[in-house]
Amino acid sequence: MKRKGFKQGVAVLLTAACVISGCASTGGGTQTAGTQSGETTAGTQEQQAAASADGEVKTITIFNSGGTVPEFKDPVASQIQEKTGFKMEYVDGAGAVEEKLNLMLSGQTYPDIVYLDSASPVRKAYEEAGALIGLKDLIEQYGPDIKEMYGDLLIRFESEDGEIYGLGDWYDLDPDPNVMVMIKYDLLKEIVGQERADNHEQPFTQDEFIQLLHDFKEKFPAIDGVESIPISIEGKGWDVSMFLGMFGIVEYYTGNDKIEHKVRDPQFKEMVQMLNQLYREGLLDKDWVTLDWNQLEEKITKGYTFCTVDSNWIATRPNQSLRVQGGEDADFRSYKVVGNGVTAEETTYNSRNTLGWGDWCITKNCKDPVAAMQFCNFMASEEGQYLTLWGVEGEHWDYVDGKHQPRQEVLDSYRADEVACSRETGIRRYRMFVKNGTGKDGTPYDLVTKWEPTSDWQYAYQASADTDLYDNSYYAGLEPAGSTPEGLIAQKIADIYDEYVPKMVNAASLEDCVAQYDTMISSMETAGLVKLEEVMTKNYLAKMERWGVEPYSHR
Repeated sequence: MKRKGFKQGVAVLLTAACVISGCASTGGGTQTAGTQSGETTAGTQEQQAAASADGEVKTITIFNSGGTVPEFKDPVASQIQEKTGFKMEYVDGAGAVEEKLNLMLSGQTYPDIVYLDSASPVRKAYEEAGALIGLKDLIEQYGPDIKEMYGDLLIRFESEDGEIYGLGDWYDLDPDPNVMVMIKYDLLKEIVGQERADNHEQPFTQDEFIQLLHDFKEKFPAIDGVESIPISIEGKGWDVSMFLGMFGIVEYYTGNDKIEHKVRDPQFKEMVQMLNQLYREGLLDKDWVTLDWNQLEEKITKGYTFCTVDSNWIATRPNQSLRVQGGEDADFRSYKVVGNGVTAEETTYNSRNTLGWGDWCITKNCKDPVAAMQFCNFMASEEGQYLTLWGVEGEHWDYVDGKHQPRQEVLDSYRADEVACSRETGIRRYRMFVKNGTGKDGTPYDLVTKWEPTSDWQYAYQASADTDLYDNSYYAGLEPAGSTPEGLIAQKIADIYDEYVPKMVNAASLEDCVAQYDTMISSMETAGLVKLEEVMTKNYLAKMERWGVEPYSHR
């Protein structure tokens, strides 16, 4: 999930809250006749048998921050209801998610199950306010599939008191590339030639990259009558965090064997000076500060933007359109740029969290935690994973020689128009507790990105190195709760960061950029940065002790 200020990481695609109404004491449903999977464990079989005898359909109301409101009428929805006895009813939750969660917390109006960004202070606030119930006993009694799927990672979800208050989504380490430098291939060929454009393994240096942007602007001042843009980024969603990997920067600076704000990393200052150069030389999109994901996606689709730096999947839909409009070479492809002062082995483009992007939590308002846990157990099970991520057996995929085999027409449909295909089939619409990796038969849980990777992903694999991958779960959740004095300091620090990043990047001169950086550091320290860093260092050391990990021994 994309975060600003103190919080860097992979962006959470879905923030949700669920309300379970009219729950019976069990979840579950009946297994489809004739299945060959062997995926259903004793736990899910018991749930399904109970639900079959019970016959009652329960309702789960879901608060969806993404603004998408599935009607729960597609094939996958029908199977979820049949197998669990639950109907999922969505409520539009687009807007200021953290503000809404805070309002629910203050009024104790939170629903039965909430999805909380694990790196957000809101997550800690819910726990410290007593809004979340402990899950360890429920998992032990009603979560056999959860225990099997999460395995040794379960202990890492334990809080300071030894209890588990939430389970991660998109958990286990995912080696797939994340943030990439994406350049429009047909235009790049015109500038550096096809041989260099086809060499995704060789990184561009910082100086080469800047010169490349200048060469583009000189060769293509306008495209189809529109002024060209050498590089555009979504400052509203990411601020400048997408460039951290270029300079080997991670969530916090640990060079002094303590947790310090990333702005204290010497490479951070180098990074903002490079961005300031891009701005002063007319290479950076003048609207970068206000652009969000959707606006950037729309801008790169129109074909007059040469480069962007973001999660590589931001180009998925634009590339589909660009190839139709301009041919197979008109798409964005992934490359790597190495910032001054670091080597290609020291870049950190691929920030991943073993514990996932956020946690599914059951609140104290839940009238039947047992039913909630049984529903969650199915959704987290291997059977639930293949259902929500692959679709329905016999309709979207089949068993071939004992292995899951997707139907080619489904793959083709998804790659042609993922939104329409998902709406029609239900694939990926109701995913929960997603596990990175492969199932018992060796096929990947995440069909779309892992099965015969598209050309977009293949270019990203070529450009990304194994050394770019690091696990940021060690740093997640270190910030104090927002209601505490230290939490208020953290918010002040985040506000100062948000204020000064545009000032540094948009400074009229290099000297002004450096002066703004120095003023930012001074303002943060006046606001209590040192105190905040002491608290987070204490939280980090306690976390490493619980996990049995030597402090500062990881990247």
